[in-house]
Formats: sequence, structure tokens, C-alpha cells
Amino acid sequence: MSFKDRGYCIQKQIIDKQLADFLYSYLQLKKKVFNTMMDMNLISPYNLDWGGKGDSMCPNTFAIYGDAAMDNLIAFLKKKVEKETKLKLTESYSYARLYKKGDDLRKHRDRKACAVSLTINLGGDKWPIFLLDKKGIKTDITLKPGDAVLYQGTELPHWREQFKGQICGQLFLHYTLSSADTLYDSRKHLGLPNSATEKKRKFHEIN
Repeated sequence: MSFKDRGYCIQKQIIDKQLADFLYSYLQLKKKVFNTMMDMNLISPYNLDWGGKGDSMCPNTFAIYGDAAMDNLIAFLKKKVEKETKLKLTESYSYARLYKKGDDLRKHRDRKACAVSLTINLGGDKWPIFLLDKKGIKTDITLKPGDAVLYQGTELPHWREQFKGQICGQLFLHYTLSSADTLYDSRKHLGLPNSATEKKRKFHEIN
């Protein structure tokens, strides 16, 4: 069955293992830099441009919105995503998390800026994602580094059960169906941080 029929599909090695390893290491370094800058009082705890200690979905878990390297992948992979979905898409934003033991994600649908999304495994311990497809069939998917699930986040409920591993790096790349649906998530262009959005977002908002 196709993406159109199910509302999702699996994309094996949408980025190669070497790039996934690099981004996984990069995300861990971003967390280290964030923690050091916080410890040295170089940034305010209210400044999310360097990342944050958590959001409403995953408290106390490092996450970062709109990182330039991660955002660049949105444009880099756009043609692949459009070919698979057979949709004309507009770039929205990226969001990355370093999950820890005990984390989970409650069942939810995403906001309008996440009409079509990729969740890419960057590395760490295995952790399946669950979703309900267009027919209401429950599916669990476990990805290897570089693999992704392409899904309609505003339509399909999706979630993760409690994480039994120690660490998992996951990257979300979001697209909208038209530029009218807040191009670049209300930023002037890709790569700009949270403070550059027209509506300052304190977390990865959902419906």
C-alpha cells in the first residue's frame, strides 16, 4: 500500500548511516554545549535558541528547534518527500530530541505546520513508534539509524511507549501543504531559532 492509502510509509536509509552518525554526535554535542552555557550563566533558561531542557511532551529531555544543520535537511530531502507523497510541499521546521530512559510520548496529532513529517532515527537504543493508519490499524515501527517514517502528522495519531533504553536521538522534519500554512513556521527562512518566530513557541506544540 502507498503513502496515499495508509497515510505513512517507511523510508529506509533516507540519509546514509555516516550522516546519521554525524548528526547523532552533533546532537549530543549541542546538548553538552547547552548544559555548559547554562552552568556558566552565559544564557538565560528562558532562551531556547540553544535548545531546551524539555517541552510539554517530554519534560527534562534535551530538545532543539530550528537548528541550522537540521533545518537544512528539510530542503535537502524535499524532492524525495514530494516524490513519495506525490504532494507539493513547503518547508516548515525541524525539531530534534535526545530521549532518555523512562521517556514516552502520549498519543497525539500534530499542529498545522506538521502536515507531512519525517521522523528519522539518528542513533542510540531502539525505540518503536506507534501510529494508527487511515484505516485505524495500529502499527509499530522500529527504525535503524538513517531510516525514517514519513507520515501525515495532523491526521494520524502517533505515540511512543515508555523508553527502556538509555538514549535515542530522533530528528523530526516538517512540511506543510502550501506556503499559506506558515512558510518556515513563521520565520524569515530556515535555520532561524525559536526567538525568530512570529509566535514564540515554548515547546513542540501539538493539537
